Amino acid sequence: VSSSARTEKIAAQQALVNQMRANLQSVQVAYENLTLTAPFDGVVTKVHTEVGQIVSVSAPAVSIISQGQYELTVSISEVDIAEISPGDTAQVRFDAYDDEFFTAHVERISPNAQLIDGVRVFEVTLVFDDTDEKIRDGLSADIDITTAVKENVVAVQTRSIYEDAVSYTHLRAH
Repeated sequence: VSSSARTEKIAAQQALVNQMRANLQSVQVAYENLTLTAPFDGVVTKVHTEVGQIVSVSAPAVSIISQGQYELTVSISEVDIAEISPGDTAQVRFDAYDDEFFTAHVERISPNAQLIDGVRVFEVTLVFDDTDEKIRDGLSADIDITTAVKENVVAVQTRSIYEDAVSYTHLRAH
């Protein structure tokens, strides 16, 4: 066997080995993509797919619920969104627990608006500061987000202010 024929056989075999390595890497990546890994510990509440089913990348495969660190997602109108910033604190009162308040803070604000019932709103995500077994998925809540705090000022509740029918054009400072 000539030296050049032998070199060609070695090169062909090396190309075959390289092709097999590439195939192995491709299969390993495909296998790794078969495993779903949740970003947090929790409980699977619903399976949206069946074994062997082909699903699109954007379709949910399962729904998972956290076992402690819940988030609230609220829609804030475009009129009010300018006042809200990540880190703002919130008081949350669930309808199920009338006089009990839970503290949370603004974690994220969606960069784009959605149109809901003719109103442009931004999705704001609140994270509870403490875990509490009373907090459950699906509860309705009233939320007050504190956007600014002013100290040493006179405060009058809006419901205490009323307008009189008296004309203010004649009032002057003396």
